[in-house]
Amino acid sequence: MKTRFPLLFSLLCVCVAPTFAQKRFSVGVVAAPAFNYSHTNLTFTAPNQNGQLVSTDFDQRSSGWAAIVGASADYAFTPRWSVSTGIWFSQSRSKQPYSFGSANTSARVISSGWAVPLLVNYRFSDRRFSPLVSVGIQGSFGGSTVFKPEAGSSFREFRINFGNELTVQPLLGAGIAYRLTERWSLMAQPLLVWRFRPQGDQFIRYNRTVSYQLQGQVRLMYSL
Repeated sequence: MKTRFPLLFSLLCVCVAPTFAQKRFSVGVVAAPAFNYSHTNLTFTAPNQNGQLVSTDFDQRSSGWAAIVGASADYAFTPRWSVSTGIWFSQSRSKQPYSFGSANTSARVISSGWAVPLLVNYRFSDRRFSPLVSVGIQGSFGGSTVFKPEAGSSFREFRINFGNELTVQPLLGAGIAYRLTERWSLMAQPLLVWRFRPQGDQFIRYNRTVSYQLQGQVRLMYSL
C-alpha cells in the first residue's frame, strides 16, 4: 500500500502537468469598429391629450458606424478547438431620416448596449499563423436608443429603453490568429451579428425589422 500511493501520485502529476503546460485558459481585451444597419417599421399605441388610445406608425432606417470595447476569456479544448466568452459594450451615433405618423424629419440617433457572447472557434493549423472560423450566439441586454430631432423640428427628443430584456442573436466570423509569443496571441476577424425581430407587447407591434451588425474585431489574448 505504501508503494502504491507514491506510484499513483506520480502518475497523477504526469497526467496533470501537460494540462497546465498547454495553457488552456487565456484572457484579453476586445476592440472593434462596427457597421450597423437597421430598418424598423412598427405601430405603437399610446393615449392622446384626451386620454384616448391612438395607434401611430413609426418607420426608421439607420446606418452608421459604432465602437465596441470589452473583455474576453478563452478555453482551449485542443490546440485547434476553443470556446470564447466575455462582455462587450457598443455605442453608435448617426444622423438619419425617420417618419412619425404622416410627418417626416431627421434626427441624431444614439444607440448603446451590452452583450455577452459565446463562440466556438476552430483553427485550421497548429502553426504560429493560422486561419480560423467562429460560430455562436450572443445575449444582448441593457440597450437604449435616443432620437434627437434636428433643430427647428416640431418633434421632441425621446428615448427607447429596452431595459434588461435579453435578446439572443447568432454570430458568424472568419479571420486569422497569430501567436506573438509563448503567451501572447492576436486574433482579427470580421464578425456578423444578425438581429431578429423583437417580440413587442400590447403597446408596440413590430411590422417589419431588418437589423445586422458587421464588426472588424481584434482580440489581444494572454495565456495563463
